[in-house]
Amino acid sequence: MQAEEALSRLSLDEEMSKLEERDQLLDSDLTGRDPDEAMTDVPYVKGALFLQSLEHTFGRPRFDRFLRQYFDHFAFQSITTAQAINYLRSELLNTSTDPAVSVPLSDWLSKPGLPESSPKPNAKLLQKIGNIAQEWAAGQSRLNSDGVSAWDTHEWLYFLNALPPEVTAREMSELDSRFGFSKTTNSELLARWLLLSIRYRYRTADPHVEQFLTSVGRLKYIKPIYEEMAKIPEERLRAAKIFEEAKSFYHPIARAAIEQVFSRSNSKVLAPL
Repeated sequence: MQAEEALSRLSLDEEMSKLEERDQLLDSDLTGRDPDEAMTDVPYVKGALFLQSLEHTFGRPRFDRFLRQYFDHFAFQSITTAQAINYLRSELLNTSTDPAVSVPLSDWLSKPGLPESSPKPNAKLLQKIGNIAQEWAAGQSRLNSDGVSAWDTHEWLYFLNALPPEVTAREMSELDSRFGFSKTTNSELLARWLLLSIRYRYRTADPHVEQFLTSVGRLKYIKPIYEEMAKIPEERLRAAKIFEEAKSFYHPIARAAIEQVFSRSNSKVLAPL
């Protein structure tokens, strides 16, 4: 759970670094825009962090009672953001007489980024896995400990995210031989592994990249891989060929998002092949 929360926070930070400020807001104005443009980590992960901050501020028992009241009050209906916030103010935020109990509501809703008071990931857990990744890349660890062999998906994801830029294709091959990342059926892990395979020029994974992009349509998984390929001149043409083969299989939202990836790369690889 702690590793999952830490990875979600890192993913949010990375995505927000690429978003316009208006798309980093929880209370975003989509007037005249396609609502699909708001399909990012912001409403989910930033929203979850906001709820966690409320839980930490008011305590679990009080927050649980508020949630029960909220769901009962708005059962079987759709509501607006304004209705939700008004209810939050009247039934939770304004019920405390303790001046120390304070939530920077406008910072959460109407400002980009995250407030300073936002919940932080478990630094010790991250540091331990990050150190192992750095030590392995420096040839100081063989990843033989029982702790490593018992890692779950989220711990492995953080390990892969923590690898330094100097990792070689030979080292990627060593990891793949030992842990079988290229053949895993876990899409979360496979998507990250394939992205790194492109970044570190691990050519053995090329067939797995193509197979993944032509059989998986979830934007969360495929967009980062296409983005990584679009950064590399010699990979752009291959990415375009894969996209031409796979695009009829993708949802229209995913198709449009991948087309934007190529457009932003200032490449003409989407010209008729």
